[in-house]
Amino acid sequence: MAAPLVQLVGQGWARGEFEVYEEHLFTEQLTVVLRSALGKMGWAASGAAAG
Repeated sequence: MAAPLVQLVGQGWARGEFEVYEEHLFTEQLTVVLRSALGKMGWAASGAAAG
């Protein structure tokens, strides 16, 4: 479900609508949301994958 949003942000970045730091902020926030969701489902990210 996040894929369409990721695609839109990527397209906006390619068109110059976002600065690099804004794309990085989006990526970091999405990572936080996904890790939280996985944690609530009882899945723990391994140290190797969390890098």
